[in-house]
Amino acid sequence: MGDPVLVGLDGTENSTSAARWGAAEAAAQGLSLHLLHSWASQPLGIPIAHEAASKRRYGAEVLDRAKTLVRELYPGLAVTTEQVSDDAVDALVDRGRQATVTVLGSRGRGALAGFLLGSVSLHVLGRAECPVVTVRHEDASARAQPEVAVGVQDSGGQDETVLDFAFTSAHAHHAAVRAVRAWREPAMVGLVPTAPSRSPQDTEFAATERESLARAVAPWRMSSPMSRSPSR
Repeated sequence: MGDPVLVGLDGTENSTSAARWGAAEAAAQGLSLHLLHSWASQPLGIPIAHEAASKRRYGAEVLDRAKTLVRELYPGLAVTTEQVSDDAVDALVDRGRQATVTVLGSRGRGALAGFLLGSVSLHVLGRAECPVVTVRHEDASARAQPEVAVGVQDSGGQDETVLDFAFTSAHAHHAAVRAVRAWREPAMVGLVPTAPSRSPQDTEFAATERESLARAVAPWRMSSPMSRSPSR
């Protein structure tokens, strides 16, 4: 069994959705699930007293509810829980070093961005050494048309970690992989074209970027029949 799926819980519906998603991923990949709660970083608005003992009791209830839920959904899943007094971001980043993926709930939907991230999610995303998944409340259900989209910047380093997770998850869910790389074409200095145009240099630049993407995903494509062609 590989490294566990780590889920950060704060007691909100968003974190419950994260627990469901994380449990499904752990079950699909044959991994264990580790549920983590920081009583020192409980969200505002929780109707409990400010004493440390009350916060710890609340944290224990959050973990117990989540553990009961995921075991009902996946009876054979190995589940561990942990409550810490450390800052949630520090604890998640630290435990994430020994995790396959860290799963967090989002803070709801936004009209423009699609979903909003809380401060914990944003800071974990900036510091994590493993892939991080943020789950909206309505996204916890199974995919209707399975596909894993993965963004690729450059070959090597963190991209390899993310690609490995994406292809492993896609294989576990019998899903396709869509690898995406974005770039900005060279500016046309001194020219203001009246209509969109593509110079030979632009075409060559785009071809180079597509080749870079193809090289980055090649090791996984050769071993996975379910991947799709690289995308711009």
